[in-house]
Amino acid sequence: MSATNSTNYYELPIFLATDKPAWLVDWNGSMNTLDAAIHAAKAKADSNETAIGLINDTLTSIDSTLTSMGDSITNISGSVTTLSGTVNTITELIGNGTPTTSDKTIIGAINELAADIAAISDPTAADVSYDNTTSGLTADDVQEAIDELKTLIPSGASTEEKVTATLTAGQTSKTFTLISQTVGATTLILPFASDIEVAPTAFSTTSNSVTLTYEAQASDITVGVLVKN
Repeated sequence: MSATNSTNYYELPIFLATDKPAWLVDWNGSMNTLDAAIHAAKAKADSNETAIGLINDTLTSIDSTLTSMGDSITNISGSVTTLSGTVNTITELIGNGTPTTSDKTIIGAINELAADIAAISDPTAADVSYDNTTSGLTADDVQEAIDELKTLIPSGASTEEKVTATLTAGQTSKTFTLISQTVGATTLILPFASDIEVAPTAFSTTSNSVTLTYEAQASDITVGVLVKN
């Protein structure tokens, strides 16, 4: 290029007064450079226009979605408002038509149940029910059963006899013959077994024997009776 200087970005010729331009090189080269730069700028502008169009379509879709969400939120708000009365006030009885709380508000019912739970969080023997079917005691809770058993234990000196035997598989009763004790009105009779889950279903006595009835067992176990006077 015959120009002494050139532009910073596309190196187009900048002549001094003493320079002699070469038209085929300086002019044509500059025109080609400008043409290429203008074409690249137009291509980029076209690409940006397409991208802007896509962005506008996306924004329109987002706007439509937000409008739909706004309508949904309005509907939900109305539903929540409608349900508020139902949530705050229980209009139906809780649990199969039987009221479990006297307070008809959710918070009140929870507080009422919490108070009931707190009252039994530290149960005593009197709070534990007792099945007196087998023992024949009249007590129906553990505390009463203990107190009732205490009244059956004779005061003063006492004697006792412990007799054990094997209850074979399939056997349903065992008779224990007493040697040192006799069975009377105040005699305490305590059955036991090697399997703590096995208990007699019935018993009978004579003056010198105790017969215990069991459910048939799948294997042999040790059973026994403690007789105390």
